[in-house]
Amino acid sequence: MKAKTFLNILYGLKVHVLARRINFRNAVILSYHRVASSNTFEELYPGMIVTADNFKLQMDFLKKNYQIISLEELISAKDKASFPHNTAVITFDDGYYDNYEFAYPVLNELNLPATIFISTDFIEKGRSFFWDEVAYMVFNTKRSNFQLQLGNERVSFNLELKSQAVTQLCLRMKQLSQMEQEIILDTLSAFLAVPRNRAVSNFLTWSVMKEMQQHKISFGAHTHSHGASSVGGFNEIMSDILKSKEVLDNKLSQNTKIFAYPFGDKTDIALDVSQGLAKYGFKCAVTLEAGLVKIQDDPFLWKRVGIGGHDDRVRFALKTSGVLPLLSKFKAKMQGC
Repeated sequence: MKAKTFLNILYGLKVHVLARRINFRNAVILSYHRVASSNTFEELYPGMIVTADNFKLQMDFLKKNYQIISLEELISAKDKASFPHNTAVITFDDGYYDNYEFAYPVLNELNLPATIFISTDFIEKGRSFFWDEVAYMVFNTKRSNFQLQLGNERVSFNLELKSQAVTQLCLRMKQLSQMEQEIILDTLSAFLAVPRNRAVSNFLTWSVMKEMQQHKISFGAHTHSHGASSVGGFNEIMSDILKSKEVLDNKLSQNTKIFAYPFGDKTDIALDVSQGLAKYGFKCAVTLEAGLVKIQDDPFLWKRVGIGGHDDRVRFALKTSGVLPLLSKFKAKMQGC
């Protein structure tokens, strides 16, 4: 049976409704990256992009079926040892301008709170994320394949499958230092005969963020450089995190207490970093490990449910209720047997 057919059967049987009733004491923190009306090179990583129309449908669904609160309110509820029933929290990573252009009007119309996590160096210097540059070059090249030296391994990439090539390369690059990433981007540009576009990412501005602050949008730290919180030593990583907090505090006149780990998988998070955040005034940190949040969970390792371009009405309902994260965890466990 195809996965889509199986999910449609679950949805038809209203398994998501049952799961929501079972999980009513738990919270779901949604994780978005981008909301856009159309794609160009971004079509190579559809998991990061939700269309504006789908986002509106998803927010309507949430408002009908959940109590939507801010991340700060969820922290307060944690301190009181009880989440409101059927709680949902909306978050965005990276601070793309389309969050303001397409998501913010919907949130504002429905009077919904949300948190956006900002990697401050990219806004300060107008830099682009490495995955945007990789996708831009792969999308625009006329080459059919390329090879790169990654550590001790010579890796080949088939550009007949551009989306797969972008994903494979970016998964390797996220564990590298910024200097190593820059070398790879320069090498890739030469191999693919596509000039680098260091301004391909389009981010929120400080003035726009101040406007959004007036309408239930809060901003959290996402490091300064968007480096994985497992690359480098503890002091180096914490310095990068605290730099983002400092910039946000100064630019937005706030006391930043919430953090999102870049990339957010277990392998991207050093345990000493998650344990050290509280010492510097942070109240919670969110990952990209899929699942619902239980009241007893460590607030510096809160799970989220990632939402992307593949998530139609059925998948969204099954994800937010906890069904899909549970199925994914079961599948991974069975594959590991």
